[in-house]
Amino acid sequence: MANETSEGPRPDVDVTGWRRVLSEACDPSSAHVLFALLALTCLAIYLPGLGAAELKGEEERRILPGLEMMRTGNWMQPMLGGEPYHTKPPLINWIVAGSFTATGVVSEFTARLPSILAMLGFLAALAYVPCEQLSRRVRLIAGLVFLTNVGMWEKGRLIEMEALLVCINGAACLFWLCARLNDRSAWATWPVPCLLLAAGFLLKGPAMPVFFYGLVGCVVLAERRIRDLFHPAHLVCAGLAGATFLLWYATSAKQVSHGDVSHGLAHEAFNRFIDPRVTFGEWLRIGLMSFVNFTPWIFVVPMLWRREAFDGLDDRVRRVLVGCRWGVVIPFLLIGLLPGTSARYTMPVFPMAALLLGVAFERVAAGRWETTLGRLAVQTGLAVLAVAMVAGHLVVSPTPAGFLVATSSVVLAVGGWLWAAGLQFRVGRLWGTATIAVVASLGYATFATKLLAERERYRPTAAAINREVPDGKTVNLYAPGPQEFLFYVERPLGYVFTPEEIDESVEYLAVRRSDLEAVEASGVVAGRRVEELHEFTPRIEGDFRLVRLSPATTAAAADDATRR
Repeated sequence: MANETSEGPRPDVDVTGWRRVLSEACDPSSAHVLFALLALTCLAIYLPGLGAAELKGEEERRILPGLEMMRTGNWMQPMLGGEPYHTKPPLINWIVAGSFTATGVVSEFTARLPSILAMLGFLAALAYVPCEQLSRRVRLIAGLVFLTNVGMWEKGRLIEMEALLVCINGAACLFWLCARLNDRSAWATWPVPCLLLAAGFLLKGPAMPVFFYGLVGCVVLAERRIRDLFHPAHLVCAGLAGATFLLWYATSAKQVSHGDVSHGLAHEAFNRFIDPRVTFGEWLRIGLMSFVNFTPWIFVVPMLWRREAFDGLDDRVRRVLVGCRWGVVIPFLLIGLLPGTSARYTMPVFPMAALLLGVAFERVAAGRWETTLGRLAVQTGLAVLAVAMVAGHLVVSPTPAGFLVATSSVVLAVGGWLWAAGLQFRVGRLWGTATIAVVASLGYATFATKLLAERERYRPTAAAINREVPDGKTVNLYAPGPQEFLFYVERPLGYVFTPEEIDESVEYLAVRRSDLEAVEASGVVAGRRVEELHEFTPRIEGDFRLVRLSPATTAAAADDATRR
């Protein structure tokens, strides 16, 4: 794809100093420069404050099974809250455990680090996978769009499925698309995408094929080459990807019943998407949030339907890109509009949407309204953030460190404003948006986390348990389910699920109030003193009590002493 576009050709004259920097930021001279720009931007946006916040969302479901695998050595059967966890395959638990093992540190930072590494992996593929039809400027724009949408800014800072699945699906689609545009043989086209497809299977079961084959199917239909899906290379590679998932399934099912594993996966595959209890208002809210997640770039997606976006290209390239367009839109609408879905489930289309916007941004001339509104939005965002950072220093963190961050952020905001003005409009707006994301991340790490710390629930709960339970003593939990505070408990953990399992060895017990009443009514603690040490309310189901069960002989002696 030629660089001589509505944005102007790359200058042929030699430039030095700031002009060279601006030139490289607009149109990188090599894949190494491109990757360096995108990698530094990624780290600047996502590293600040990465481990500052306590666990949120469903992070405990990704982290706690990994810790249990490290403790027991059973890497095939995820366990959560003392019970087999069947709703997800174990790849994300393996990744978390691998991060803890490789770094030697168990913390929120090391748990979330794989999300950033996955993004860097996708950006490396974006920069280095050869494809003459995708210029480095297209790839630069795609990378910045990918890094600066609201959904990735939120999920990329957590160890959730979405960041990893988005990157794996994006890389699989990119490898397949570039091989197709390069006219590679089928045996050279399918192995890498199907290897990534196998990883997607082990990450989230049957979800990734919806997005990968949604794009692949639309492209082969647009090219009128659907027979390519029946080529032996594809059948063999896709079969091996599916076999990888089935191998895990069979190994896991040997340890528990086939029905338990099948039921958990079926619930994940179907019940999460079709929920008759969802009201129209909730369905509408989730649908709107699916679009909000791709903000601010959702407002320029209609550009993909402008005639100039793909006209003038080689006919085959145009067909492929038109197919990609529908391969993004159809899965997005299909998943996003199902009752019971979640807005984050549509995020795997974001990498290919970013790539198509890169093509359109390079080819479609910016209109007057787009130029005016885009520049106003970027400049307003930078100005508001600069003021917010100064206010954060004065109100939240009036310390030398807060002053340094606030001053640096203001300098960044002003520099981003001037830098954006010195670049071609669309690339300038992208770098301005990236600057907004960087400043927002600095503000989050320095000021917002201090405010959020006042509302923390899980760290204080675990601190109280660690304080009440002596070193070396086991905290037994009665049918706890997934609970975030368990990540912060420093004492050994045990699990009981029926009153009969509470024997003399159980001294410290964390139990819901209703379950404690049932335990006392069962008589298994008769003759033992039940001393309440701490009361807390976790995120999942009911009020908990941490109680100490005195041995029966000790309790009887204490009662005798009291009577005397």
